[in-house]
Amino acid sequence: RQDAARLDELRRTFMNLISNNVLKLGKENEKKDTDKWNTWLCRQHAKFIRQLCDRIRLGKKYALRTYFGVLASSPYEIQCDSTYYKQTPKTIREYLMRQMVSALCDRRKRSTKGEVVKDEQKGTSAKQSSSTKMNLTRKKSRLMIDDQLLNLLEVEFIRPFRDVQYHMLLALKDLANGVSKMENEEEEAKDSVLSVISDNIGQLLMYINIAKSQDELDNGGFLIKLPEKKIENNKAEKIVNDDSDDEDSVGKNWDSADSDSGSDSETDISGDEGESKRKKRKRNVNASRVVDTGKRSKKKYKRDEQGRNVLREQRPFFQRFSRHRGMLSEAWIAALYLPFMSQLGHKRALQFIPKNIIPIMHNPLRLADYFTERYNMGGLTSLLSLNGLFILMTKHGLEYPKFYSSLYALIHPKVFYSKHRTRFFQLLNICLVSSQMLPAYVVAAFCKRLCRCALSAPPSGALFVLALVSNLLRKHEECSC
Repeated sequence: RQDAARLDELRRTFMNLISNNVLKLGKENEKKDTDKWNTWLCRQHAKFIRQLCDRIRLGKKYALRTYFGVLASSPYEIQCDSTYYKQTPKTIREYLMRQMVSALCDRRKRSTKGEVVKDEQKGTSAKQSSSTKMNLTRKKSRLMIDDQLLNLLEVEFIRPFRDVQYHMLLALKDLANGVSKMENEEEEAKDSVLSVISDNIGQLLMYINIAKSQDELDNGGFLIKLPEKKIENNKAEKIVNDDSDDEDSVGKNWDSADSDSGSDSETDISGDEGESKRKKRKRNVNASRVVDTGKRSKKKYKRDEQGRNVLREQRPFFQRFSRHRGMLSEAWIAALYLPFMSQLGHKRALQFIPKNIIPIMHNPLRLADYFTERYNMGGLTSLLSLNGLFILMTKHGLEYPKFYSSLYALIHPKVFYSKHRTRFFQLLNICLVSSQMLPAYVVAAFCKRLCRCALSAPPSGALFVLALVSNLLRKHEECSC
């Protein structure tokens, strides 16, 4: 309790300093006395952030709540050019979110400077091989993300606030891109530690369910409060006159220019030459008028219900549905192609992606390589990847010529005892019965393989095989002879 009260008091102190413009994050300069004071405050703020991250790694819930309080009170658009925030993104908010996500996924011990503390080894003899394996398993279990902390994060922050979802996706994408560059104290334990971090990234991504449309995004809550100028610009819509007003003004300018130069044209220029020059000038004015109206209507203006030109609403980047959907795709692709993710992490992802990620993604075919790679591995992974691959083929136009040959190889007596056999049988029924262009010899091969496996299958599996084979024989009469 004392530690929680101390951290909360520090949060309030820094919040007051930032609101009173005494602490300017991201701007350090030791040339002036006031800049030296601001530099010292920035150092203390960085130490405060590291203390919060250390307690989040230990699974302290009060540290997570305090950290989001710091996020809510941090500046809106401050560029992060500080020497005390090394290798940072563009703004302070993005930096703070990245540090929190790194503390959740990478739970290795850190020093006061934020560096990973290396474990000391007493020896590497052959007698200690069993003990080192036990230590690796303990270390992996210790580095796994805390479920209670995840539930708290989802209920209090991820689900209510849409901007938290966007910034967490951005931080997870950056963390996944940097996992392969992380270094560890032991080469033997490097893959195991990085595999746990990769699994934590995938597990944290599953807790982020973004909005399905722009209206749903607008109705959601936001942790970040926009400045007053931003809010006024978002709510205000300026009505602009139609193009006829611009044409009248352009016509007046043209008439005035024509009247001013009328005397000169009559005295110095002949009639034909004057008319040709007037036509050229008129074409240039009309061309510039078309270009200007095209730019205005395309970028800044739109037509309302009454046909008037209305200024488009300028939304921040974290309030745009297209940005949320694009960031979701980038984060999942960066996590799925991590070379250190374990088989359990891939199995969880294969079950989660088809229902929750593919319907929202802008271009689901970017997952085709991942599903085909997992489908060709065989075993339970192929059964789980079959669902996503079939969705990409039927709804998104994916061409996979070896699909039925790989599906034929999956039919084995062990499948009838698998935990996911019900979903596999449903997809098998859809793939064989619903297809209109399937050759007869392929149907006959599947019928033969299914009947052979039904001899050693449980009664429920044998009944399914009999029903499926009878339906196939009725549909393809040339196979029944």
